[in-house]
Amino acid sequence: MLDGLRLWGRLGAAAGLALALVAPSEARSATRMVHENGWAVTAPKGWDPYQGEAAMGADFRMFGPRDRFASCAFDSRTNLGLDMTNAQIKATIGAVSLGSEVLSRFLLSSDLTPGELSDAVFSEPTPQPDHASGWPVQRAEFTYYDGGTKAAGGTASKGWAIITFKNDTVFVGYCGVDTETASSVAADVNTIFNSIELTR
Repeated sequence: MLDGLRLWGRLGAAAGLALALVAPSEARSATRMVHENGWAVTAPKGWDPYQGEAAMGADFRMFGPRDRFASCAFDSRTNLGLDMTNAQIKATIGAVSLGSEVLSRFLLSSDLTPGELSDAVFSEPTPQPDHASGWPVQRAEFTYYDGGTKAAGGTASKGWAIITFKNDTVFVGYCGVDTETASSVAADVNTIFNSIELTR
């Protein structure tokens, strides 16, 4: 528990996760994307993957089939100054919820496209100590309005978020879609999140 409180206390400031929508290209087969900060994510068949300059500031982006309008973005930031060993981080992430405030800070605290995740409300993150990567993660669901606030006519949407830390680096991502089609992409989101690998 002490390590959990120490980690929570060190997660105040976060650098940017840029989240912008682009028109998807033709759907491709499953594509594994790797980033130098030490992780990889696989876009499943039918999802369009983007990385590098095409990811518009994020490590990875992907967009779902055109009939569902789902999108995901993943970002990592190094040198957080957590002053914790990987063993301490692993024990904490696998057992103690970081809290919705910590997750929302890392996901929302910087250069998002205006209106991208308006009025976001997060559930308490749930530890997943047995993630397929061999490294624990935490997941949460959230509601938001896409394209502006509820008052401004934004689209009611549902999102899923994932976060973990290793080597003094945060790895965070989300997938989102309008509420009406959320059930049609939930399985794909689970596949995407389970595809995350920590590569060093």
